[in-house]
Amino acid sequence: MAEWYDQGCEACRAGILAGSPTTPLPLAVSLEAHAQLRRCDLCEAWWIENEREAHVISGDEARVGFPKHFRQHPNAPA
Repeated sequence: MAEWYDQGCEACRAGILAGSPTTPLPLAVSLEAHAQLRRCDLCEAWWIENEREAHVISGDEARVGFPKHFRQHPNAPA
């Protein structure tokens, strides 16, 4: 996993940390993983956030971890 300051952009990192207006909106929830999938509108990074941490994941990891979201939105970027 990349270091915190190498993930996403300054705006989405600040949003994830502080819950500011730049927080990427949640797109999907995985009850199994106790996590939310988020995507930054600015840098297009995929974020997975759970109770303890948040980090950037690849588009492929997003599709595997949140298959229902991508079935409902087949044209969603990866």
